Amino acid sequence: VKYLNECPVQPNLPVYLLVVGSMGLVRVLNLLWKQFRRRRMRKNEGIELDQEEEPDIGNGSGFTDAILNLFLLAWFIVGQFWTYSVFMPRFEAELLNPHNYCHKNVYIFTLIHIGFVYVMFLASIIFLIALTMCAACPHILVKPQR
Repeated sequence: VKYLNECPVQPNLPVYLLVVGSMGLVRVLNLLWKQFRRRRMRKNEGIELDQEEEPDIGNGSGFTDAILNLFLLAWFIVGQFWTYSVFMPRFEAELLNPHNYCHKNVYIFTLIHIGFVYVMFLASIIFLIALTMCAACPHILVKPQR
């Protein structure tokens, strides 16, 4: 909120950061609430915490998660467009053109956020590939018995 008006070259960047941060917080709070409810229900019903349970069907939770995830994906794509449309702007206002800058903290934080999302996505893909390879070729991990 501090830098909301500090990027006149692309005024949507601070808004992007504000929305992605608040929606990310909503996502985390939603996950924590579901975990809290699940544990409370298990405790009330006497179910062990490591036992399998039926997924929550019909309560709209999955639909809400899907809508939130789609929104975050679309917002991420739009945020990338806004960020790279003014790639490396001036970080300080000039006397002759005072609206052609973006505060350094706003722009660099946006770049770091986008980079972090890509790193986490690639790490997930690499993990899934490694998991698939381990499942397909278990003889590589397990030594044969003699």
